[in-house]
Amino acid sequence: MTDTSPLRRLTFEELPAAAREAVRPRYERLGYLGEVFSLVGNSESSLLALLAFADGAGQPATPVQREVVALAVSQVNRALSELYQHEQRALKVGMSIEDVAAVESLDPAHPDLDADAAVVLRLAVATARGDWTAARDALAAAGERFGDEVAAALLMQTGYYVMANAVGHVLDLTPPVPSIFDRDAT
Repeated sequence: MTDTSPLRRLTFEELPAAAREAVRPRYERLGYLGEVFSLVGNSESSLLALLAFADGAGQPATPVQREVVALAVSQVNRALSELYQHEQRALKVGMSIEDVAAVESLDPAHPDLDADAAVVLRLAVATARGDWTAARDALAAAGERFGDEVAAALLMQTGYYVMANAVGHVLDLTPPVPSIFDRDAT
């Protein structure tokens, strides 16, 4: 793989101490330092802020709701690094391959999409596309269905993935895992 990132990649050991400790649980769970962390780690305060945003933005939304957001925003933005990782995570939180395909269709009326996922999908897609009127309407619908606390979390989770997708594109991140739909990956 050719490294086209404009920033120097740091190893786990090269991260500043506080950033290294904050990343440690992910590093130990995955067995590697994620690309974005190795690059953004050049600024300790930025990496710590990114981790805090990532960890806090989606609370108290459910794991499935968070994966619907991540998949939808990443599909809209064609952020394959995020998309493929979240396909894997979606399966781990109980979504089926059909569920993932339905979300990635970006069609809230898809027959394999349940009503809750459709509400989340509308919000994520409208926001990622910059359709602010539709996003406001979708946020209101999410508030009615899930309550304002969850709706606010879904909005912030969507904002996080819009930002993460932009950062990933600028850093020219490559997918660390294949798509679950890649026949050669099985």
